[in-house]
Amino acid sequence: MYLNRVVTWSWLIEGLNCNKKHMQKELELVNVFHEKFNVPVLKNPSLIAKDRYDLRYSLMEEEVREYLEGAEKGDLENIAKELCDILYGVYGTIL
Repeated sequence: MYLNRVVTWSWLIEGLNCNKKHMQKELELVNVFHEKFNVPVLKNPSLIAKDRYDLRYSLMEEEVREYLEGAEKGDLENIAKELCDILYGVYGTIL
């Protein structure tokens, strides 16, 4: 079931000029997390409801703000953590 979603999302991966194999691995890891915690995962690329895209936006906005705080303080450990959180938010939004 998951493999079909990865193939379906390949148009986006290719459009972003990303390393397809790497991004598929990351999407798979986030998908496993989402399934474990019953977070919705789309079967095909489609628009999501306003409440869902508002939530995704606010989650990513918070991580970007926390990244900026770490950068302003010169806190390399926090910067690394927030960059990972930003990526997780992006991958989760793709799914």
